[in-house]
Formats: sequence, structure tokens, C-alpha cells
Amino acid sequence: MSSRRATIASPSASSLTIKLPLTFCERRAPNCAPTTAPRASAATRPTSLHHSEVLPDGRVLEVEAHVGSVPIVWGDGRPSISYPAADVFGGGARHAYALKTCPPGYRTGHPAGPNCHPVLAAYPVTVSFAWTGRYRTGGAWTVLGTLYRSVSFTYDVDEVVGLPVAP
Repeated sequence: MSSRRATIASPSASSLTIKLPLTFCERRAPNCAPTTAPRASAATRPTSLHHSEVLPDGRVLEVEAHVGSVPIVWGDGRPSISYPAADVFGGGARHAYALKTCPPGYRTGHPAGPNCHPVLAAYPVTVSFAWTGRYRTGGAWTVLGTLYRSVSFTYDVDEVVGLPVAP
């Protein structure tokens, strides 16, 4: 199946690419896709940070930070899902929407309007990179905590496609 990609740059100078299947809606509106989409597929994993510094007393200070997980709020009212970073950057973060999104006039004035989300013209998606940092001076590592860097965008679902589900 052919596809198009939408790349969203994050504040950490990395990017997340959402792979969107091409459908008939592609010819009508460049930012729509079916409910079986989005899938974080070709995300660029932020480079882990490593730094060593010799302190005045001769000890070596080591500092590291890496993205361990990628929480995603898909915008359809379901709770946030925190994916292991390896899954997201390997193309394994997927989500299926149950309802298409439509502008208000379509929801109220078109016979297919009841098949639309009751209030959204597009789903508000938020993708976060959860950075974990740690340091040491020759001994055990001390965890500094987690810092989240997020990017948000809207995702228009213009077509409903059935999904096979295991019994």
C-alpha cells in the first residue's frame, strides 16, 4: 500500500513521522486519513546525551540522558498510552479511531453526520518524549528524574474503515 508521511518537529530538535495510508480522501483533502491510521513509523530517535568532565579534585563526573518512553495522547478521549521508545522508533506505536471527524456543518446538515465525532473537526494528538537523566562521580548512578518535551498537532480522520479484530 502506498503512503504519505507527515513529519512533526519536536522542541528537542528530533522529529516524529506519522505514516498515513493513501485513500480516496487524499485526493479531496491533503490532511485527512482513515481511522486505521496513524502509526508512528519512521520517527527519528533523539540522540542520547553523554558527557564526562574532570572535576577540580580529579574525580570524573559523568552525565547521561536518553528518551526511555514516548507517551502519546491520541485525542479521542482514551487515556494516554506510554510506549517504550524502541517501539515508537521501530514503527510499533499504532492507534485506530472509532469515529471520523467532520466540520460542524457536515455533522448537523449531512445524512452521514451522525457517523462523525460529536464535537471534533480533528483529533488533537500530543506526542511527548520522556527524557531520563542520571549522573555519577565514579560510583553508582543517581537518577535526576524525567523531563517531558511535547509536540501537538491535529489529525483529521475523514473516512471510517473497518478493522478485523481477533475473537
